[in-house]
Amino acid sequence: MLLITPEDIRTFKTLSVNIPDERVNPFIQEAQLFDLKKVCGKAFFDKLIEPNSPQNYPELFDHYVGFLAYRSYYRLISNNQITVTANGVVYKRTEFSDQVPVADLAAIKNHILD
Repeated sequence: MLLITPEDIRTFKTLSVNIPDERVNPFIQEAQLFDLKKVCGKAFFDKLIEPNSPQNYPELFDHYVGFLAYRSYYRLISNNQITVTANGVVYKRTEFSDQVPVADLAAIKNHILD
């Protein structure tokens, strides 16, 4: 169960609507499992992700949505350009785009975490 949606991320950061939710959702899942769980502890985290949790704890949404949005965005920025294919791990490129230089990307990621 995902606690936020890609649309929630868009309320905090610019995220193209051309990125399909299926591409963003795994990063939300990772942010929940690896970041939110670490911050709030296993017992509380387990309560948050119960199937009926949003109905039971709607007042908590405002407390974790920003955290999850930024952590999910960080994970997306860190990994979105990398794709695993049958021929190995590749950077997705088109003739209409340029990759962000590694140093610039590192600075962006550090800013997101701050």
